[in-house]
Amino acid sequence: MADKIVMGYWDCPYCDKKGIQGTLRECPQCGKPRGNDTKFYMKSQTHEEVVNNQEYLSEEQVQKKGKGADWLCAYCGSYNSAVEKICKGCGHERDEEDKTYFEVKKEQAAPSEHLVKQMLKKTAQPARAKKKSKLPLFLGAVGIVFWLWLLVFFFGPKTRTILISEKLWEYNVNIEKYQYVSESDWELPGEAEEVTSKKEIHHYKQVLDHYEKKTRTYSEKVQTGSHVEYSYSDNGDGTFSEHSRTVPDYDYVTKTEEYDDPVYVSVPVYKKKYYYKIWRWKPFRDVTTSGKNNDPYFGEFTLADKEREGKKTKKYSIKARIKKKDEWKVYTVTEEMWKKMRVDKEIKVKMSMGEIKEIVE
Repeated sequence: MADKIVMGYWDCPYCDKKGIQGTLRECPQCGKPRGNDTKFYMKSQTHEEVVNNQEYLSEEQVQKKGKGADWLCAYCGSYNSAVEKICKGCGHERDEEDKTYFEVKKEQAAPSEHLVKQMLKKTAQPARAKKKSKLPLFLGAVGIVFWLWLLVFFFGPKTRTILISEKLWEYNVNIEKYQYVSESDWELPGEAEEVTSKKEIHHYKQVLDHYEKKTRTYSEKVQTGSHVEYSYSDNGDGTFSEHSRTVPDYDYVTKTEEYDDPVYVSVPVYKKKYYYKIWRWKPFRDVTTSGKNNDPYFGEFTLADKEREGKKTKKYSIKARIKKKDEWKVYTVTEEMWKKMRVDKEIKVKMSMGEIKEIVE
């Protein structure tokens, strides 16, 4: 469908005549031609108003009007129809100095945009001056600091003075033995001697057993009809073009459908499992030495046939009480701290959650 042409209007800047039809190029009240201050507008804002107010141009009016935006004569400042090659106001022949209605409006809008930016800058400072109260923000910050303080107070490291009564230590050497042991696995090691093998459950897999009929309800978006929407564009010659487009209407409808719901069962997957004998180094015995208030050492030992020295471990602790308290406790400490501590001497330490974390130098 071809776009319909709607009547536009303009106001005379000379005699202040309002609502002059866009097809008139001179003011009917003062006779002045429309100039560069001309701004076309529509009286009707909706399609219904355009129809009710009979704002459409007739076929004859459409044929008479120029095809394209008016152009402004650079010499006398009068607007001319796009079909005119010579200005009707002064006889000037149109050239590249003559701008179209839209080019004039764009130039006029540019300074306005600049003024708007300047006004925004001027109004921004007062806006910043109206600061919101900082009291809620301050109270929130105080609350966070208070909870952090509580956490640090109860769980954070605290400096304590302790009195040490004993320094304890325990050293251990694990002795491994090369033994002929029984093991099982899904693969048979190359150096193993197989005793037996049998099929066993390795894992389970989900297998489709059957389907069950079930019903579900869902919403679906469907087109229920359509409507026509209208928009308008300035032609730059005192008229506007009406554009129409068909827009589909949608709604949600509730639907019910049956579907097959799969049901799975766990099915065991069998695999051969091997039971075998194999030589392995295994923890066999411990050589432990311990003491208090003396230098620690690893105990002496003699390795028997098919034995070897395994993992060595060290454990250090002290028996102490916090100053002004009567309860004696045993605390595990690091080797470095243990070496710096002295029996029957007070020392400052940092403690957290009942444990000694470090010595305060």
